This record gives sequence, C-alpha cells and structure tokens, in this order.
Amino acid sequence: MALAAFHGEYCGKTYPQAYTDEEREMMKPYMGDVDRLKYHLEGQKTKGKLLCRAGHIYASIKADGTVTRCGPLSHKPIGNIFTDKNFRLHDKPMPCEAETCPCDEYKWIVDEER
Repeated sequence: MALAAFHGEYCGKTYPQAYTDEEREMMKPYMGDVDRLKYHLEGQKTKGKLLCRAGHIYASIKADGTVTRCGPLSHKPIGNIFTDKNFRLHDKPMPCEAETCPCDEYKWIVDEER
C-alpha cells in the first residue's frame, strides 16, 4: 500500500504543484517507488512525450463494455467489447494522451529502462 498524492483543485490551488517542499518531504517515505514520486507527487507531464502500453496490453473496461486506455482517459473510449464486433486493442504502444498519470497506470509507460 502506498500514499497517492491529491491531483486537482482545492481552495484555489492546483495540486500536486501546490504542495510545499515541507509537505513533499513528509509524503516521500510513503509514496513508494521512484516512478510513483515522479508521476504522483511531482505531476510529471506524460502527454505526447512517452509511449505507453495502456491500450496495447492493458485497458480499463467498464461494466457497460466501454474500453479506455487508462483511468485518466476514461472520457475517451477506444471501443466497446459488447457492441464493437471487431474490437481490438492497439497493435503497439502509442504516445500517452493523458496530461499526467496520477494512478498506478504509469507502470505501462515504455522507456529505455523497461
């Protein structure tokens, strides 16, 4: 189990950018691995910069059969397993379309180390 940093607007501030250095240092021991720090706490941008296997070897499927690449892209379906007769996942990793990766789905990002 690991702490997830808040992403969003609260009291006129945008998080995770609005966390103070003191708050960041307090949370770091509970965040988990280095990638989790990078994507959860630091809010590193991923859109268009990185290839991702989400939608290639992994997808999020809702109860109605709607398929999305990942949680941050839940508003952008890539198909439906019940209604799309020829539905298939992507043939290869595709550029990330999410602005940031605040869930653990950053694990599907492709880079030189994986």
